[in-house]
Amino acid sequence: IWEDKDFIEVIFRITKICNQKCKFCFVDMTNHIYSEQYIKSEFDRIMTENKNIFNVIVQLSGWEPLVHPKVWELVDYLLSYGKNTTISMQTNAVFFSLKKNIEWLNKIPLKKMNFFVSFHSHIEEIYHQITWSTNQYSKAVEWIKQLCKSWHEMKLNIVVNSFNLEYMDEYFRFIKKEFLSINPNISINISIMSWINDEQGYLHIKYSDLLEKINNNLDY
Repeated sequence: IWEDKDFIEVIFRITKICNQKCKFCFVDMTNHIYSEQYIKSEFDRIMTENKNIFNVIVQLSGWEPLVHPKVWELVDYLLSYGKNTTISMQTNAVFFSLKKNIEWLNKIPLKKMNFFVSFHSHIEEIYHQITWSTNQYSKAVEWIKQLCKSWHEMKLNIVVNSFNLEYMDEYFRFIKKEFLSINPNISINISIMSWINDEQGYLHIKYSDLLEKINNNLDY
């Protein structure tokens, strides 16, 4: 919980399940899903303790929040609470391929929900190498495009490492062509996790190399 005199930010990790196993992820998956009632009761308790704060930001994350069978019922509950609530969902977007998820998404007011979407490479082989997954790249690309079309606020997140650093120039061009052409308001979050104990050393890149890539693409 992050508190300020004007707002409160609440972070709920609603599952401990993910469809990907990113090499840099620092959390352990235990295949646990927190119950809908538990999350609601925790939110009620927090709101009661902070009843004088009107502006509320709720981050729904996991591991992968779209794995939760009641994720949209939770979104609906949080948004109907009566305060000025905004929800931010951290996701890899793959499960938007399920019809029920896109149907729910279309019901959510644009200014009430935004997305922080992991997309670590535009190259399918490297995407699957980083996320330790198979057959997910095309779904991720397709449903990031759908999110672009929905015009919900979205930030793409890329964790830069030795697998994708070399192709950052191409990554920016891909983002511009495939996503920004649909919705020019998308932003990109570039992350470095060199602080993680990495026996293979693939996270320990040179900052100067990354800065060069960023400076070459500032117009994106």
